[in-house]
Amino acid sequence: MKAVHFKSTGTVLDRILAQVQIRLIEDQKKKSMEDLRRQLVYQPKNFRDRLQKPSTRFFSVIAEIKYFSPSLAQMGQSLNEGRLEKWPPTRVAESYLRAEATAISILTERDFFRGSLSYLAQVRQAFPDSYLLMKDFILSPYQIMQGRVAGADSILLIMAALEEGQASELLLCAKEQGVCPLVEVHNESELEMALKIGADLIGINNRNLHTLEISIQTSKDLVGLIPDGVAKVSESGLNSADALAELSSVGFDAFLMGHHLMNAEDPGVELSQLVEKRNSLEN
Repeated sequence: MKAVHFKSTGTVLDRILAQVQIRLIEDQKKKSMEDLRRQLVYQPKNFRDRLQKPSTRFFSVIAEIKYFSPSLAQMGQSLNEGRLEKWPPTRVAESYLRAEATAISILTERDFFRGSLSYLAQVRQAFPDSYLLMKDFILSPYQIMQGRVAGADSILLIMAALEEGQASELLLCAKEQGVCPLVEVHNESELEMALKIGADLIGINNRNLHTLEISIQTSKDLVGLIPDGVAKVSESGLNSADALAELSSVGFDAFLMGHHLMNAEDPGVELSQLVEKRNSLEN
């Protein structure tokens, strides 16, 4: 079976995508697209609409379930060891939902992030009314179907990894399946391409793929280039109430938070405390 294409970035992302290619070939040998279609039960909910209608907390948080990050490891940092055993996906999800997280992002990439589609399926089964994002490196419509079977409402499309035509095809495929594509960009050229293919939910990743450094200035620089009507999410490096308040003030609808929460003693409690501090800045 032929490997799907990805765009070379000259970063650690290339190694991840090469392994995703291998995994994709293995998965398709075990189960065909038609086999996946026959497993479809869950009907995705409107993820984008959910983000734009936050709770009484005034803004939306996509709280992430993530057990490992290669970029952090490369910088000599890590998430809490033994997290999976003490905090399995359903327990993390319960904690987040108790803290009124708007949605939950679940890492499903197996080799570099130690994620699993089974984590997504477990959370969907345990919390059928939750809004779930499949966080992975999507290169093929097959992966979108895998996400649908597992219970995703949204999938991530990373513009740095995709050629324009490929990104457009995947975005259309996701929408046809009723799954909302969160289109992630890192710079102005990627943003221009995302808008060109019709993305209406854009995530700005504050991590520089080449240096791995994080700066929320990236979000501040790009948000003004996104037209009204397109939902805006800031991602990475969000660990303070001041940062959330600052980015809210410049037009972001939602925030994707993972590392900071997963490193806390109780992820949901940390989320609640952060939100309370942020909202106190409004008063």
